[in-house]
Amino acid sequence: MSKLTRRDFLKGSAAAGAALAGNALPGAARLLAQDNPTVDYWHGFIAEFVHAGFEVVLENFHQANPDITINPLTVPNSEFMTKFTTSVVGNAAPDTTMAAPTRIPDMVAIGGLQDISGRVGESNLMDTIPADRWDGATIDGAIYGVPSFMFVDWMYYRADWFEEAGLDPPTTWEAFTEAAIAMTDADKGRYGFGMRGGNGGQGFVVKVIESFGSPIIDDMGQPAMDFDKAVEALRWYTDLHTVHGAVPPSVANDSFRQLMEAFQTGQTAMLWHHTGSLAEMRTVLGDEGAFSTAVRPHGPAKQIASATPSYNGISMPGDGEEDASWEWISYWADINTQVDFLELTGYFPSSALVAEDERVQSNPLYAAAVATVDEVGPPTRFPGGPGWERNVVLPNFQRVLLGEITAEDAIELMMEGLEEAISG
Repeated sequence: MSKLTRRDFLKGSAAAGAALAGNALPGAARLLAQDNPTVDYWHGFIAEFVHAGFEVVLENFHQANPDITINPLTVPNSEFMTKFTTSVVGNAAPDTTMAAPTRIPDMVAIGGLQDISGRVGESNLMDTIPADRWDGATIDGAIYGVPSFMFVDWMYYRADWFEEAGLDPPTTWEAFTEAAIAMTDADKGRYGFGMRGGNGGQGFVVKVIESFGSPIIDDMGQPAMDFDKAVEALRWYTDLHTVHGAVPPSVANDSFRQLMEAFQTGQTAMLWHHTGSLAEMRTVLGDEGAFSTAVRPHGPAKQIASATPSYNGISMPGDGEEDASWEWISYWADINTQVDFLELTGYFPSSALVAEDERVQSNPLYAAAVATVDEVGPPTRFPGGPGWERNVVLPNFQRVLLGEITAEDAIELMMEGLEEAISG
C-alpha cells in the first residue's frame, strides 16, 4: 500500500459519497420535525489527516441526507471540558458532541447529555455493536452516546530493528523488558522504548497498575487500589528508565508529539499508542517493513491495553432538531462509514461487522487491533477520574522518574488522592 496523502483523501470523497449514499441507515428516510435543520457538532479532529477523513464523512452524510446541515466546531482536547461546561451552564451547548468515556460521567452530571436509550432501542444498532461497547456511555442503565469508533491500544515496533536483532515483538512484560534493554544503545542515541512521561502519561500508569492485578475502583465505585500490586507495577514501569536506562532521558517531558517523532526518526524501538495514530505512522514511514503493529504485552494479571470507544451524543434540546441530531450521530455507527473512516485515519470501528470486512481482513497492520478488541474493555472511568489522573497520578509518576520519591511514596499519594477525588 502506498503512502496516504491529504490529496488522496479528498480525491476519493465524491466516489465514496456516492457509494455510501445507498447505505444510509434506515432512519435517514424519516421525515424530520424541522425542515432543513442545522445540527451543531463539537469534535476534536485536529490532526490534518484525521480532519481530512472527517471532511469525507461530512460530504458522504450530506449526500445521504441533503436536507440536514452539519455545523462542525473543532475543540482542542485540552480545552474541551472547560468549554463544554461553560456552554451547558450558559444554555448554549451544541446540538451534538463527541464524548470520551472518561468525560461522560461529568458531562451527564452537569446535564450536558440527553438520555438516548429510547432511540437506541428502536434502532438496529444493538445488533451490530456489541453490548460492552455501550458501557462507556451508559450510566444507571441510561445510554448517552452512540459508539462511533474506537481507539484500540496496540504497540508500534521497528520491524527492521527487530529483524536485525533476530527478536520477535514481546508478548509479556518480562520479554518487553528484555527487548527494551536489548534495543538500547545510548551511545548511538537509540532506546528500546518511548515512554510517555509527560502530559497524557497518566493513562499508561493506570493501565500498568491494573495489568498487575490492582483495580482502581470496585463495583460500587469506591477506591480499591491494592498497595503492594500497585507498587510492583509502578516500580516495573519506572525501572525501565531509572534502572535499565531503556527510555530516552527526556522521558518526564515526553508527550505524544515527542514520542511519535522519536520513533519515526529512529530514536526508539517500541512505542505504545493506539490505532488513531496509524495514518500518520504510515504516511511518515510507509508500508515497506520499517515498522509494524503488535498486541501490547500481557502483564501478570491482564493485558496492558484497553479499547476505548468514542461516542457521539445529543447535548441540548433543539426545537425539533433532535431527529436530525439522531440521524447524524447514528450515521457514525454504519459499518461503511466506520471502515472508510478507518482507512483514512486508523480510527477503528465499533461495529462487530468489522471482523467480516475484507478491507480490514486484507491489511496486516489491523491484525493487532482485531486480536485485541474483543479481549479488553474500556478504561476505568468515574466522576473526578480525569482530574485525579492528571493532577495526582501524573506528577507523582514524574517524581519517581526524576528520582525525587520512591514508587511506594507515589502509590501512597495516588491512593490518598483517589480517596479525595471520590469522596469529594
